[in-house]
Amino acid sequence: MLRAARAAALKRVYTRLLLSLVDVDLLADRPVAAEDDVRLLTGSQIDDFLAFRPESARAVIAKRLAAGHECVCLWGAGGIVSAIWLRYDVIWLPEVREAIPLPPGVAYAYDSFTTRAHRHRGLVNARAPHTGRHLQRRGFVSILGYVRAENAAGLAATRSSGARPVATLTWLHLGPAGVETMCSDAGRRRTRPRVRGSARELQAFGRAGTTGGARRSRGAAELCRLLNGVAQES
Repeated sequence: MLRAARAAALKRVYTRLLLSLVDVDLLADRPVAAEDDVRLLTGSQIDDFLAFRPESARAVIAKRLAAGHECVCLWGAGGIVSAIWLRYDVIWLPEVREAIPLPPGVAYAYDSFTTRAHRHRGLVNARAPHTGRHLQRRGFVSILGYVRAENAAGLAATRSSGARPVATLTWLHLGPAGVETMCSDAGRRRTRPRVRGSARELQAFGRAGTTGGARRSRGAAELCRLLNGVAQES
């Protein structure tokens, strides 16, 4: 109990995110099963997505699609059983309320989910080559994602996808103000003080998935340059 209390207290003032990159060609080259039914979500299938993720809001899903985000869905006999979202403008980090513009040729994968009844069946790996081939056709070369350092299941899924760690973002703060550090695995490092965005920005930008209405901090340009360096080194 004491350990859990310490972990909860630390989580309130310290966040550590691990960013990883996977080559689109690596995913696209994996074999696919003929029986896999993998399709992009369309506006007419929002009801199907809500049956899959009932905690989602219809308006949020509609706004994501309208903003140009794409959702790669693996369908089973009863509907969608696994899905992942893709966006192409920024990587949005809700824990630190930070929007970082993506380097050219890099897509951001987020909100991966598989229904509880279908977990541990390799569905993420079954979905991956379809995602890779779709992005390959669109001209993307890499997929960027992140996971919290304490998320063991997320780390395992990241490793199984073939992704490699490229950077670590830490956020030490009291309230909205703190110090943010991003370190690439190649040794590049950026540290800066910053005040994170408001909860309203989190609602309007991160959850709704739109690109308007959110303030990008001045330091985001520096982080973008670091990520550009990471993409070039990869």
